[in-house]
This record gives sequence, C-alpha cells and structure tokens, in this order.
Amino acid sequence: REAFDLKEALDSFTQAGAYVSFEEHAKGQIKPGQYADFVVLCADSFHSGPDKLKDNLILQTWMDGKRVR
Repeated sequence: REAFDLKEALDSFTQAGAYVSFEEHAKGQIKPGQYADFVVLCADSFHSGPDKLKDNLILQTWMDGKRVR
C-alpha cells in the first residue's frame, strides 16, 4: 500500500530530486535549457507492467548532450 507507482518513482529521481537540491531551474525535466542525462529503453515502461520493468533493455545512454552507449 505504501509503495511508489512507476510515475512517483520516476519523479522522485527527476523533478522531485531537482527540487530538493534547489536545482529545478536547471534539471529534472527534458526541456530546452535544462541538463538532460537520459536513457532510451526498448519498451514503454508505463505500459509494460511492473513485472516486466527489470527486463526493459537500455538501447542508448546520453550524458552531457552526447551518446555514450
């Protein structure tokens, strides 16, 4: 009953994490003018179901505006 759903978990590492470190002006969302390290996954985690989350493969990893994997 007290577990995060997927959106709450994602927000806790992105928007909420930026907010608590007073950096919401610079990070926490993928939008122009903000830092955006991110991954591209092979499936939509929001529609795959929680039991499939661990099997969602990372196709690309981006850091500092550059593809690193």
